[in-house]
Amino acid sequence: NLFAESYSCVRAKSLPVSVISTAESEILWIDYRRTVTTCSSACRFHTRLIENMLAILASKNILLSRKIEHLSKRTTRQKLWAYLSDQASLRGAREFDIPYNRQELADYLCVDRSALSGELGRMQRDGILRFRRSHFLLLKKTGGGSGAPLPRDGKKSPAAE
Repeated sequence: NLFAESYSCVRAKSLPVSVISTAESEILWIDYRRTVTTCSSACRFHTRLIENMLAILASKNILLSRKIEHLSKRTTRQKLWAYLSDQASLRGAREFDIPYNRQELADYLCVDRSALSGELGRMQRDGILRFRRSHFLLLKKTGGGSGAPLPRDGKKSPAAE
C-alpha cells in the first residue's frame, strides 16, 4: 500500500499523518523526483511504475471526492442516501452489499451509530429501502434527501417481495 504519496509530490517538510501496520512490514521510501522522470534507458519497467502510481493516486482522489460528497450532506438521512445511492450506481443495481458493518458505516459517515441505526429504521418504515445487516435494497428513486437517482436494473428482487 502507498501512503503519504501526495505529500511526496508537494515536497512537504513534515508529514501530518501517522501510519500503523497491522502486520510485519517493510517500508520503501521512494524519491518522487526520480520516479516521475524516466531513466536514461527509458525502460518499460519505469514507465509501468509511473502508470501504476498515477492510477493509485487517481483512485484515491476519486474515493476522497466521493467521501466529501457523502459527508457534505447536512443530515444523517442525506448522508446515508448519498452513500447508498452511490453504491447502487457503482454496482448498477438497486440491491447490493456494502463493505461495512453498522459501526464502520457510522464512522465513515461521521455520525453516531445509534443515530444511523435509527435513521435506517425510519427509512425502512418510510418504504425507501430494506436492509438486513450489510445487505440493502433501495426501493425508491429518492431517499427523502438529496442523492443520485437509482439505476434501473430490471431485476425482481426477493427482498422486494
